[in-house]
Amino acid sequence: MPEDLLRAICQTHPLVYQKWVLAFKQSLGDSHNDSATPDRHNEICKELLIAFRTGDDKAFLCLINLEGRVMARAGLALPALLRALSEFFNLSWEILSATPIFERRPSLLLPLTERLNSLRSRAQNTLLESFTDEEHAIQRERAAEYERTLRHRLENMTVEELIKSIPSFRVVKHRKGHLVLEPGDYQPGLFFVLSGSVRIYEILQDGRAISLSILGKGDVFARTQGTNTYFRDVYAEAMQESVVAFIKEKSLENLMETSPLLASCVISSFSNQLSQSQSLIEGILGRSVALRLGRLLLKLADGFGVAQETGNVTINLNLTHQELADMLGSNRVTVTRKLLELQKLSLISIDNHTISILDRCGLEKLAA
Repeated sequence: MPEDLLRAICQTHPLVYQKWVLAFKQSLGDSHNDSATPDRHNEICKELLIAFRTGDDKAFLCLINLEGRVMARAGLALPALLRALSEFFNLSWEILSATPIFERRPSLLLPLTERLNSLRSRAQNTLLESFTDEEHAIQRERAAEYERTLRHRLENMTVEELIKSIPSFRVVKHRKGHLVLEPGDYQPGLFFVLSGSVRIYEILQDGRAISLSILGKGDVFARTQGTNTYFRDVYAEAMQESVVAFIKEKSLENLMETSPLLASCVISSFSNQLSQSQSLIEGILGRSVALRLGRLLLKLADGFGVAQETGNVTINLNLTHQELADMLGSNRVTVTRKLLELQKLSLISIDNHTISILDRCGLEKLAA
């Protein structure tokens, strides 16, 4: 390239920069300008003229790459940025082609235009690639942040809050004595006890009721489609006013995949219930009513006890003697007699169906 043309190109730098800054502000606005924008644009103009003179466009394209990423982070639309880049090249051509050297040597205008168009094409491709890559990176970051936020929210939510936030759950309030589940209810799904207490029991052939589990807040029980499954032929009865949420089996399958918290709750609750069932059934076999009653009262105190200022623990279930008898597979007369014996020993107190543990150590020795 002739020396006088090189000097002319160098002399146009301030004018190209000034006009482009003005055009940039007019087309994109000040919202996309920060304190570093003028310096970046000045360097872009400088490197463009260097690329004209030397034919080495690596530094220029590197700056265009950076500009695309910065503007993607700023939330600029790609078409607007491509228009701004095109305007930059148009201004550059207008200023360069207006220099006096081209009046004297018009044959130089063609190679100048060809080089400018070649740079324009490579700059547009670089801008498109960098902007698109950065947008994809932003999308991945946002997805990861959403995942972290969702995981944190789920990990810090109680099961009750989680359930209430999921539309596929049906939440029902049950009065005391109401059957939440009974044989013949064949809609498969999972029940969550949100408040109150629910007794799981089975009716024997002789008409006696055997309690398999006593559930409180946060516990779960299920109705499945299988013929030999846990809770298939059992009753679930609200022992007091209770709120129970139900979700269909198909909806639950999808939910378990997306909520590890819910899956952990289900597994933990079922494990506890199986342990309870085994313990309750073992207590019925070959043991006295007094021993079985003592163990039952201790379990109820652990699960539903309210500590009093006196140190006593009140079982907050308001149970009748018949309900206790049903839990033990016994009869009401026998249970009433054993309760009175425990009361005479000052191990418990009874006040209008409310049982309080007065001497836990003594009751534990009796039930051992």
